[in-house]
Amino acid sequence: MKILKKTLLLSLILCSEFSPAMLPAQDKTSANETFEEELLAGRVCGLESVYSVDEPHRPVTASLSLGIGRGKMRDTYLTPLLYQGTALDLHFDRSRVMRGLSWSNLQMADLSFTDGDDTASGLTSSYALRLRYSFAMHKFWLPSANTRLEIGPYFGLDFGGDYNLRIANGNNPATLRLAEGFGLSAAATWVYWPFGHPCPVNFTVQMPLIGTAFVPEYGASYYETFYLETAPNETTFTSLHNRQDLTLRLTTDVPFAVIPWLHNGSSLRLGLGYHIETMDINDIVTRYSTFQLVVGWSWQYLPYKYHRP
Repeated sequence: MKILKKTLLLSLILCSEFSPAMLPAQDKTSANETFEEELLAGRVCGLESVYSVDEPHRPVTASLSLGIGRGKMRDTYLTPLLYQGTALDLHFDRSRVMRGLSWSNLQMADLSFTDGDDTASGLTSSYALRLRYSFAMHKFWLPSANTRLEIGPYFGLDFGGDYNLRIANGNNPATLRLAEGFGLSAAATWVYWPFGHPCPVNFTVQMPLIGTAFVPEYGASYYETFYLETAPNETTFTSLHNRQDLTLRLTTDVPFAVIPWLHNGSSLRLGLGYHIETMDINDIVTRYSTFQLVVGWSWQYLPYKYHRP
């Protein structure tokens, strides 16, 4: 039962309606035990429910955030020039402990837009749009009372394209981007307690190891590829030798309960996001990277079935 309590305590990203600092004066051990009992009873974030050993409550933790920063992009299918400028990213993630209480799943989705000027003259512009989705399954451990470590496999999809104004009147002013991959995902969470409220610091890293990607032959047009169907097969196997992709996120959640007049059941999310991808396939080199400041909102909720009488 103690293992179950510790697992649930840090397998959920804690909300702050109840904490040991809000208890009557008593020793620290008693306060922590009472907090764990309240968490297991599902009374965090104002969620009233009944705890069951056979089917422990597994709240969903979700967040929505906006990232603003700088981006760089190069696609030699269009031009050898490097472009850099403003990058925007809309990010959503959802995580939940799975049945058995030893694995969790994490879903992340990003919609990114980059507007850049060429670094040589600054006279031409290029735009990049990316839609990324990933699903990961993590095995997690609790090495200490306020630390959680996770690692496991993940699957990711990457769809989008670039549009270059330098060759807007040419045959191929745009390029299509499509890739999928299987790889490793890892995460770490450390909880600290400012003002008597739990504030988790979250770090996530994902990297594909194998997969496939759509990359046209150098000089082949999309007219030949999709209409005439005379271009060779552009679907290519990828691994670390021709595609390097890395996604990093470092965030912290500050409960709104720290500000008395705001709702206690959600948190302000602050942090940093970094993504870099490089491919060298069919004599075409593509590079896309962003570094952003992240501001958002995170919250917890119980699935509908736990609210039934």
